[in-house]
This record gives sequence, structure tokens and C-alpha cells, in this order.
Amino acid sequence: MLTMDDASELVSVVIERSTVRSLKMQKFSRCKIFSAFLATILFIQVVLGLYALYQKDRIYRLPPNDLLEERTQTNHLHPISLLNVMRRKELNEDIKPHFVARRGILGKNISGNKEFTDVNGEDVDLNFTCNTCAIVGTSGTLLNSHNGNSIDKNDCVFRIGLSPTSGFETNVGKKTTARIINSRKLAELLKKPDKLVSGHLSVDKWIYYNLHDAENISWILMKLREMKRKYKKMSFLRFSRRGERRALSSLKKYGEKSGYVLTGAFPSTLWYAARVADLAKCSKINVYGIPDSKYCKRYMDSIVNEKYWDILSSQLCKNGVDFSSRTTDSEVLSITDRRSLKGWAKVHNISFTSPSWPQ
Repeated sequence: MLTMDDASELVSVVIERSTVRSLKMQKFSRCKIFSAFLATILFIQVVLGLYALYQKDRIYRLPPNDLLEERTQTNHLHPISLLNVMRRKELNEDIKPHFVARRGILGKNISGNKEFTDVNGEDVDLNFTCNTCAIVGTSGTLLNSHNGNSIDKNDCVFRIGLSPTSGFETNVGKKTTARIINSRKLAELLKKPDKLVSGHLSVDKWIYYNLHDAENISWILMKLREMKRKYKKMSFLRFSRRGERRALSSLKKYGEKSGYVLTGAFPSTLWYAARVADLAKCSKINVYGIPDSKYCKRYMDSIVNEKYWDILSSQLCKNGVDFSSRTTDSEVLSITDRRSLKGWAKVHNISFTSPSWPQ
């Protein structure tokens, strides 16, 4: 028979177990709430991170404002065009700190009114003009062409990238007014700066572009200033951001004249060389060693190299496919640029040699 003491002990045991179970449930409930809270915080951070990436992509990948001048000079704007201009203005305000930071690296006037800036970031004009000009390409079609004397007779000779003259004077001449080069290629040369003043690449005037895509921009500018101080005759001109936008705008414009809509295309060294010839006010332009965009389709069995100075370089054509469509090397003659060059030739006095272009 259950005594009072036993009943009291049993009740105390039940109460104790109930209390322990209640404490465990409370502890589990708190852990569950805390876990849910942490999961919510993590989810919010992920969402905010993705949104920040989206905003960054949206800001830094704005399409170039090629035609903004023309839009703002028009008295009657289409509502959609006006809305686009207003949106761009708002976005420019959003990324103003970014522009300020880049200005501190690239120079004082990276978005000034000139086509070029000097090593100190100051706006400058192209400091020469020419009557007759030669643009010398890189194609192996220049070999055995004996164009050297013809090229050197031009008032100004513009060479693309790292194309040498030493040892090839008979075919490509020895005169060089300016070299047009991508900033990445220029940075490689600056590691051994003597190559800029002596040897087969030496020239007084260098014109480069796309500095914002290069690595270690401040180092490049520092080395160029050192070169300028050491060699007074040397000149380093950079296409300003305005100059690059105009180059892109003209690339599309002349591409349309030859029947191409060049969406997503950007100028390479060849087109910047054409821009230099245009800005130098050349009245007659002679183009050497630049095949037209359909050259490989006409010469399926061509064994011409894409670089005349490098016998180990790839063939310009392979099974009718142009090499430029298989590489991102800025020194290779871009098929996009050559399409625009065809349209450019319709409004300029241009001749094509080695090879000639079909009418």
C-alpha cells in the first residue's frame, strides 16, 4: 500500500522530470529561434551581396555615350531619348567618386575636350599634320613586296604595335612617324625601356590607348614620365576617354557604310591608327599590308603568316577562316576594323597595297 511518504516522493520525482523536460523544451526552442535568426541574417547578406554585384555591373558596364553631344545639341528630343539622357545623368552622379578616383590615377583631365592627353594627364593636340600618310600593317603579305621606298616617301608613316623595320627595310621601309600600341603591350616594353629608344622599335612618338584596361596604371605613367625627362625629344600621347569614345563611334559609323552593324565591337590598334591618320589631316592615305575582311574567303589556300616578322606566327588564313576571329591579340589586324576601313575608304582618298582591295 502506497504510503504518504512514497506518494510525496513520487510527486516530487514527477515534478522534477516535468521541470527538466520543460527546461529542455525551452532550450531547444531558444536554439531553434537563434538558428532561424542566423539563417535570416545570412540570407539578407547574400541578397545584399548579389544586389551590390548587380549594381556594380550596371554602373561600370555603361555603354559608351557616343552620341550624347548630338542628343544634347538637339532642341527636340524623343521622350525615350530624353529619358535615357536623364538616367545617364543620374548614374554619372552615382559613380562620381569612381571618376574622381580614376582621375587621380590617370591624370587631371581624363574626360576633357581633347582627343589626347600627355604623360601628366593634360589635354593636348596631335602635334603634327601630314599631307600624305602611310599606315603599315603586320600581315605577311608585305614580304617580298618591295614597298620600302614607296612607304618612306610618305610625309608620315604610322606603324601598328610591335612591327619592326630592322631587317625588313626593303619591304616595309625604315621611316616611322609614330607607333600606335595597346597599353598592355607598352607596359611590356617599359620593363626594358631601352627598347623604346634603340633597336628595331625605336621611335620618338608613341601613341597608346586603353590605359584603363592595363594593370598597374600608376607604374606605367611613372615610367613614361621618367622616359620623357630623360629623352626630351620623345613624345607619349594617350587617347583620352573622349578620344576612345569617338573612335568607337566612328568604327560603328563607317562599319554601317560598308553594310555592317557592329554591335559589341571595339576598336583595336588598326582602327586607332586610322584615327591618328584622320586627326593628322592626311589628304592621301596609303595602306600597306592590311588584307580586306574577305581576303581569306577568296584565298582559301593562302599560307601567308599573320605577322611578317615572325615565321612561327599563325597563318593569316586557315580553311578560309581569318586568324583575327580566333584571337584577342590587339596587334592582329581585326576583321571588325577592316570592315569599317572599307566604309572609311568611301569618304577618304585611300589606296591599298600588298594586298590591293577589290572595288
